[in-house]
Amino acid sequence: MREKPMDRLGDIDAPQVRNASAEGETPAKLCARLCYTLSMKRKKNRRSGATETFSVSVDAKTKRALRALADKEFGGNLSALVTDLAEEARRRLAAGAYLSRHRIPSLTPDQAAELEGEIAREVAGAKHRGRGGKAA
Repeated sequence: MREKPMDRLGDIDAPQVRNASAEGETPAKLCARLCYTLSMKRKKNRRSGATETFSVSVDAKTKRALRALADKEFGGNLSALVTDLAEEARRRLAAGAYLSRHRIPSLTPDQAAELEGEIAREVAGAKHRGRGGKAA
C-alpha cells in the first residue's frame, strides 16, 4: 500500500517536522498545528497601488442614496462609486488650489447662485442644432 505524503515526516526537511518527529507528534497533529499557526500569521501586504479598506459612518438616508446611485451607475459596486466621488474631490481640490495660487477670491453664496442661474438660462436657451442638409 502506498504511503500518503504526510505519513513520511522524515522526508520533509523543515525544523517543525524534525522537532515533531523527535517528539513523536503524529502527522495529523503536526498538520493541524501548522495549519492553525499559518492561518493566524499576518496576511501578506498588498502590492503598491492596490485598494485599501476603510469604514465610514453615515445616516440611513445617505446610505440608501449611495446604494441607489451605486446600483444605477456602477452595477451595485459601492467601491466604484466612492472612487468616482474621490475623483470629483480631487478635481475640487485642484480647482481650489488654482484659485488660491492666482489669488482669485471665492464666490459668496449669492454670487454662486447668480452664476448657476445664468448658466442654467444659457443651457435652456441654447437651441439644439440638428444635422445640416441631407446628403445627396
